[in-house]
Amino acid sequence: MKIICIFIMIICFQCMAYGATVYVDECSPANVQSAHNAASNGDIIQLRCNTSGPGTWTSGVTVTKAVTISGLGPSSTQITRGISDDTPVFSVSPTSDLSIRITGIHFYTEQTSYEVAIRVSGGSYGLTHIRIDNNKFTNGDHNIMISGYAYPLIDNNTFINTEIPIHIKGDNESGWNRPIQPGSENAIYIENNSFTIGDYSTCAADAVIYVDSQDGGSRQVIRWNDFTSECTYTNTETTPCTNTSCFAQITNDHGNAPWASGDRGVVMTEAYNNNISLYGSGQVFCARGGVQIIHSNSV
Repeated sequence: MKIICIFIMIICFQCMAYGATVYVDECSPANVQSAHNAASNGDIIQLRCNTSGPGTWTSGVTVTKAVTISGLGPSSTQITRGISDDTPVFSVSPTSDLSIRITGIHFYTEQTSYEVAIRVSGGSYGLTHIRIDNNKFTNGDHNIMISGYAYPLIDNNTFINTEIPIHIKGDNESGWNRPIQPGSENAIYIENNSFTIGDYSTCAADAVIYVDSQDGGSRQVIRWNDFTSECTYTNTETTPCTNTSCFAQITNDHGNAPWASGDRGVVMTEAYNNNISLYGSGQVFCARGGVQIIHSNSV
């Protein structure tokens, strides 16, 4: 009998490890924040509203728990960003290394400065279990921002007509003090995404992936992505752009910033097996510092 009781207890604990699903039907930021605050680590917050449901968000949601925030897919769940400053739609800022996922949402925004959809902010503990996947980002500037000691996985997203789709900051000297290990998991991974680059007015973006020199010290792996710069879209997403000088480089990896005391540049970028089709002329990868391992790309 004693053995049977122990076995039953083990089974129960294993069941408790699986999170519950919390459904949000009216997807205002207040309702989503409330669902997050009531959730336990491991829960799924399912946004069941359709494209007309969330409406325009004028405030954001702060994510500090180990949860999955999931829409019904980019064709079904759209959040229109109407925030007046650089506050993100989702601010991912846990106080320890938790598993957090944001998936299945269409982030739509108008093009102004720092229209941030998702910001990931790491601390001294490091964030190594963040995943941003299967979303769509239309228009905007700095759609995904990463800062501090954070190594998220960004995969299977679609970016259309975004000024700087991904903006990366690191944790300065601390980032340089960690071992440089090409091919390891100790990096931001950007993979299997589709980027269609075309500014709504000038068709000229700074870079698809912008690596900062102020609060630098980052490392990233860019692989298996499709990059297209053909002036295909305007801010209406369907009207062709007429600027024939459209061009955007894939990376702008900054080196040290001598004018900003203590700011270090990029640690490492690996870029391989990407499909790149650029309209215009210029450099594809702007490598201005750090270790650069670039090979096997189709240009």
